[in-house]
Amino acid sequence: MNPILSINETKCLQVLLALTAPERSPLHCGGGSIVDVIKEFDGWDYLLGLLIRHKVAGVAFSRLVELQMCDCVPYRFFVTLKSIHSFWTHRTEYMLGEAVRVIDALNSHGVLAVPLKGTVLAEVVYRDYGCRFLNDIDVLVRSVDRKAVLNILHSEGFLEGNYSRDKHLVEPLSRSDQVLWGLKMFNMPPLIYMSDNLYEPSLHVDVAFGVSYKASESAVDLMLSRSYDYGVFKSLHPEDFFLHICSHLHKEATNEAWGAVGQSENLIKYIDALNFYCAFDESLQGGRLTERALELGLVVPLSHTVYALELLYVNSIVSSVRESLVERKLSVEFDANIYRQGDSPVSRNVTPLIRQLVSL
Repeated sequence: MNPILSINETKCLQVLLALTAPERSPLHCGGGSIVDVIKEFDGWDYLLGLLIRHKVAGVAFSRLVELQMCDCVPYRFFVTLKSIHSFWTHRTEYMLGEAVRVIDALNSHGVLAVPLKGTVLAEVVYRDYGCRFLNDIDVLVRSVDRKAVLNILHSEGFLEGNYSRDKHLVEPLSRSDQVLWGLKMFNMPPLIYMSDNLYEPSLHVDVAFGVSYKASESAVDLMLSRSYDYGVFKSLHPEDFFLHICSHLHKEATNEAWGAVGQSENLIKYIDALNFYCAFDESLQGGRLTERALELGLVVPLSHTVYALELLYVNSIVSSVRESLVERKLSVEFDANIYRQGDSPVSRNVTPLIRQLVSL
C-alpha cells in the first residue's frame, strides 16, 4: 500500500471522529486538538466521501458552525456540507410530517404502531433536521398485525416493491430482492408512496414486527406495552428505545450476509446510540437497563454497543451500564458476539469500522 495514502486515510478518520463527536464526548483527534489535526490536512475530498458514506455530513457541518471553524476548511468542502445540510433539513421535515400521517392511519384502524430510530431521533434528540438523514420511516408493529398494516397502507397509497429513479415508479420485487429482505429477519418488504415532493419523491416505510433471533419471542409485545410520550410522537419507553437501537446496530455490524451486500455499520448508528443515551441518561441507569435487556433477551446487543461507545469516544458516559454488565458477569467482548438461528450460528463478529477507528 502506498504509505502516503495510508497516512491520509488515518488523518481522514481522525477528522471524521472529531467532527462528529457527540456534545458530551471529548474530541477524538489521535491525541491532538482538532485544529492541530486539520492544519496541513489535505484529504478533504476523501473525507467528504466518508462523511456521506457514514451519513454524518450534516453532523459535521453543524459541528464546524458550533466550533466556529468554517474558515478552517476549504470553501468547496464547506459549501458542499452546507448544501447537504440544507437538503436534509427540507427532506427530513417532509418525512416527519408523513410519519405522523402513517402512524395516525395505523392507530386509527386499531393497529398499535410506533415510530422508531431516525424518525424519533431527528425530532427528539437532534432537533436540527439537517443533522439526521432518514433512509425511510421506521415503524414497529406486532406480528399478528402485518396483514392489517399492508391493507391500511395500501389504502393510503403505498405500494410494495422497489422504486426506480429512472422510471419514477415502483417495480415489483425480484426474487433476489425477496431473498435480500429475508436477511432482515423481522421486516416487511418496503412500502413506497409516490409523491411530487422535490426532496423525496419516493417515501419508503420500513415496517418491523420483531427485534432479533436472540431476543425473547415476546420482546415486541413487551416493548409495545410501555409507551412514552416524546412530544410529537409516542414511541417505546427510553429503556426499550435504547435497547432497540443497540439491537439494530449490532445486527447490521455483525451479520456477515448483510455486510456482504454493503449494508453493514455506519458511524451515525453509534452517534445515535450515544446521543440518545445522553438525552435520557436519567431513565437509562445501568442496573435497570441491564435487567430490561435480560428480560428482552438483548444483553449481547447492549454489551456490544456499550463496549463500542467506550472504545470510540474514550469516556465514561455509559460506564454505569458497562459496570452493571460486568457485575452480573454478562459483559460480552467483541469476538464472543454470535447471532444464532436455532442452534446454528449465522454470523460472527465482523466490525471493521470499530477496529479501524479505535486503532488511531
